[in-house]
Formats: sequence, C-alpha cells, structure tokens
Amino acid sequence: MSYWRDAPTQPFHMTVRGPYEQPICRSTLKSCQDVMAYDVLEIGQVGRFSNPGEETVLSRIDSPNLRKIWWKPDFSIEKFGFNPHISLYRGPDAHFADRIAAFLEQEEITLLCAEYRLVPHVTKQTCFVSFKGSHY
Repeated sequence: MSYWRDAPTQPFHMTVRGPYEQPICRSTLKSCQDVMAYDVLEIGQVGRFSNPGEETVLSRIDSPNLRKIWWKPDFSIEKFGFNPHISLYRGPDAHFADRIAAFLEQEEITLLCAEYRLVPHVTKQTCFVSFKGSHY
C-alpha cells in the first residue's frame, strides 16, 4: 500500500535558525547571507525516522559554513547533533518510506547546490516564497 500526497504547497527548504516569534533582524539575516555567500551545499546522505502517525525520509545537508549560522535553540547540537536536512517524504506509510530510503541508499545520490536563498520565516508564516524583503 502506498499513499500519494498532494503536491507540496511550499518549496523544499532547510531550517537553519529559529524558531523566531518575531521578524528576524535584517542585520542578522544579512550576516548569515554573507557567511553563506559562496558555499556549495552537499545534499545526499539518507536518513529515516518515525513519529506517531508520520514516517519521514530525509537527505542530510552540509557545507563548509553551515554550522557557523546554525542556531536552533529547540534542537541544540549538544543534545540532538548537527542535522540539517531536507524532508523528501513525510507520510503515514512506513513500508513506502523504507522503500524510498533503501532506493536512495542503494543509488548513493549526492547533489551539489550552489544556487539557494536564505530567507526569513516566522512561526506560523504560511509562505516561504513571497515573503516581502527576502531578497537582499
């Protein structure tokens, strides 16, 4: 049995800071953008975990400067490790998630990404793409 999900309403994203309850200070965003300006993201190593009612398959992400801008107080590196990632599947079907993870591990797919944007996101914000002021 497999489940088809509707197309995502948001683009793939990786959360590197936060959560923020208020809009992020422009200087903080600019500083992070400057640190990451020429970094190439490596996307590849497969991960898999389960939460009640939801299975997740992910690809881990790393780059030379990513750790420098990482700030997630709810998921400290000391307690949870450094785990930036993109979720590739989030759904109820554990067997399907296992098959996706097995395929990706077998194929050993690694992507290099040099074109990306750092954009602010505030808790309960519903759209990443059209956030006013996200281009600097």
